[in-house]
Amino acid sequence: MTYTLATGTRACSKTTLLSLLHRLFHNGAVIMADTSDIINLHIKRKTPIGVQLEEFNEQKKSGKILPCDELVFEAIKQWVHAKSELQNVLHVLLAGSPRSPKQCKLWKEHTPNLRVINIHAEPHEIEASVIHRQKITQAIRPDESPESLRNAWQDYKNLVVPGLKVFNGQAKTILRSQPMRVRLKETIDHIDVPENVRYRLHQRLDTPNHPVSMDVDKLDGVTV
Repeated sequence: MTYTLATGTRACSKTTLLSLLHRLFHNGAVIMADTSDIINLHIKRKTPIGVQLEEFNEQKKSGKILPCDELVFEAIKQWVHAKSELQNVLHVLLAGSPRSPKQCKLWKEHTPNLRVINIHAEPHEIEASVIHRQKITQAIRPDESPESLRNAWQDYKNLVVPGLKVFNGQAKTILRSQPMRVRLKETIDHIDVPENVRYRLHQRLDTPNHPVSMDVDKLDGVTV
């Protein structure tokens, strides 16, 4: 099983990036999730891991990185295992991981077929992105207050980025300031897939009337 992880500070577009990539694959053997959604699912279902993770929920909302690396890692593994029992899973796209030096080491030690996308974003880019989304959705999430965003960015800078060194060539940094099309192309070039699959992903993205290509144009502000 192959994994593609996307990490970065809160609201840096990592989930959006992998969602677009997932749609480009258009393959039932490729699954995608956000780490926060997996954690929330465990909490909602009151699994043994969820009960333990729930006590950290308020800390998570504040933007701080959870000090429970093994629990988060095990929650993800259990989610993947459950999916694998229902369908043939060959590739997992996971947003929001790794989130600490310890998680980086866990992924490195236990997952040989792995690529990491690190989305670098400056605080003003995150703030502008959140304000834009709030205007569109007319909704303000409790975990995206200015204080929470600052905490998340600081922890990402101080904890996540140094931890990524263990991945060596398996990790690639892309800039949030680049157009989404560029970010998506760089991601496709980095992930661990056969060359014929890589070619098809690029081909679909470069097809003007492909739904993903059209959505990328909208995100990049291109009038079609």
